[in-house]
Amino acid sequence: MKKIKPIMFISFPRSGQHLLERLARFFSIKLGYEFSYCPSYSFCKNCSPNCSIKKDHDLDLETDKSAKKRFLVLFRSNIIEQLEAWHRMIENPNSNEKYNNFQLDYNKKTDLKKMLNFANSRADYYNGFIKKWVLNVNNNIHKLDYDCFINDHELIIEALAFIFETNNKEQLRLILSEYLKTEQINKKTKVNISLNIEE
Repeated sequence: MKKIKPIMFISFPRSGQHLLERLARFFSIKLGYEFSYCPSYSFCKNCSPNCSIKKDHDLDLETDKSAKKRFLVLFRSNIIEQLEAWHRMIENPNSNEKYNNFQLDYNKKTDLKKMLNFANSRADYYNGFIKKWVLNVNNNIHKLDYDCFINDHELIIEALAFIFETNNKEQLRLILSEYLKTEQINKKTKVNISLNIEE
């Protein structure tokens, strides 16, 4: 069975990594690849050194971005939406449940201020992540903006072509159409936030 050339998913928290994992697993089966994936963000010791797909949030911004490695970077270009989604995940008491549509009420000033404080405390990490991974021009780094690929499936095709190193995008489109018969690709939760806070 064919093996995927080693690749690392570098994702800002809450930017579609689990969706991409499911897609990679489905396409691996259809394309005849072994799906070898490490489920741990901390590179678990039990994971095979030959594991094809690993993942990392690069929380300390010290992950090696060597040109000898392949990276697929997931992020949201809207900093408020990105950090709000991360905050909502942390606040969610059932965050381990799949497809959970937990929401916070940002009409409540206390909830809104709590989220904004969280966003402020993580802003440097977000900006550092974008500078390191998104603004980096390198052929071994493929970038995928969550809000863009949710609305444009051709961007998913390009990402999958990068993962599987194939130019046969028509084949990928056919497989994606099969995937979409049973699964949806859309934003799970839409949040409207007003930044006008009266003291």
